[in-house]
Amino acid sequence: MKKIVFVSILAATFFIIGCARTPKELYTIVVSSNFGFIDETGKVRIEPQYSAATGFNEGLAGVQSQYRYGYINKRGKFVIKPRFQMAHKFSDGMAAVLKNNVIGFINRKGNLVINHKYQTAGNFSDGLACARWGNRFGFIDKTGNFAIPVRFEVMGAFSEGLSAMRSGNKWGYIDKSGHFIIETQFENAGRFSEGLAAVQLNGKWGFIDKEGNIVIQPKFSKIFRFTHGLACVEYEGGWGYINKEGNFAIRPGFQTAFPFEGTLALASNGDKPFYINQEGNVVYEFPFSNVENLFRLKTNEFDEYR
Repeated sequence: MKKIVFVSILAATFFIIGCARTPKELYTIVVSSNFGFIDETGKVRIEPQYSAATGFNEGLAGVQSQYRYGYINKRGKFVIKPRFQMAHKFSDGMAAVLKNNVIGFINRKGNLVINHKYQTAGNFSDGLACARWGNRFGFIDKTGNFAIPVRFEVMGAFSEGLSAMRSGNKWGYIDKSGHFIIETQFENAGRFSEGLAAVQLNGKWGFIDKEGNIVIQPKFSKIFRFTHGLACVEYEGGWGYINKEGNFAIRPGFQTAFPFEGTLALASNGDKPFYINQEGNVVYEFPFSNVENLFRLKTNEFDEYR
């Protein structure tokens, strides 16, 4: 009996230590053109060593090693070996990957579940992914079949049951049956996140709710979706962060800024990039200013005008 108790305590100890060593969130950094990852305290957890990286989602990050992409876990171990031309973040348990210049989808084990056949495809969200076939877009389900037929010129990802869709020169929102729930009336529109979506009217951006009501007046030059209760916006020449009442939680003062991922957000002033916390304090400052690749990555990840 004593042996059983000892083994149980020892196993529990290893479990606790193992959990302590795996941070909840990791954030991408670039040092001398190599990508690595830090935790929320700014401590380097995975040394910069990759040519490119997608950032973590659902516990895995796509990284480029020797000209091919694979996926690592938060301990920096490859769980899907590098073999793809390009790799997107995991979402809804699947990831879009490029091979032989066409896109397919893999699961978390690295198994191909939807064959490489799409010219362009987005991440899965709400069980659907936007995909291009010919010169039109539709939505595929997780079997690779088009759940919403190919008939749209421009469309966004499904999120919280709705997708931004352009008809003519105006944007509205459709549901999963393909019917407009919020009629076309906006100059541009982004995906729903935390109950709100960014829309453009008269050249300025604000936010609507799921009934199409404007809840934050359009007055921002540029805007990203809400994450972790805050939205990154450009106002009067500087970037800051607003809450859902439209008030600034972090005043505009950054030359460049991106949405919060967990407790940190990437921002910069001039040639000095850094991560800030939700109080606007710098947690990690990059040792080098040459992080254009990281900014480009974040711009692509958070391009929520679509």
